[in-house]
Amino acid sequence: MPALIEGENIPLNLGDELARVADLRPEAPAVILATGKKINGKHRYATLTFSRCRELYEHYFHGLHGCGIQRGDTVLLLMKPMLDLVPVVFALWKIGAVLLSVDPGASRKQKLKCIEEIKPNGMIGIPLAHALRFLYPKTFRTITHPVIAGRRWFLQGPT
Repeated sequence: MPALIEGENIPLNLGDELARVADLRPEAPAVILATGKKINGKHRYATLTFSRCRELYEHYFHGLHGCGIQRGDTVLLLMKPMLDLVPVVFALWKIGAVLLSVDPGASRKQKLKCIEEIKPNGMIGIPLAHALRFLYPKTFRTITHPVIAGRRWFLQGPT
């Protein structure tokens, strides 16, 4: 690993850092997500421990790599906030893919223009996001490695 500061080796892959923290604090919460369900007026939360987050990101790393996503690929990520989001991002970092995430506050026209200009070749998204590929084929024409996050519904392809 190249040194950024003479005499010091600094990890350059956040996926490797997640593994290190999982070794040190396996049962500590790595991801905490409000579920939207309230009990007695208080939010409920779902969590992933560092250990489970590491298991998922390694699983996703192998799965995404197996789907053809490689170092240097630009991957469009269109997922809702969910527990799997963080392990997916770490898996993409471990692969060395370039992550493209569009601003959810941008207009539909701005989002489509951004995707069309950047020309991602991979896409990980919820089924509704993949349905957009059929509605806007010109925008998504460069996607050669689509991966569905969650249930397939009517779609074909890896999940």
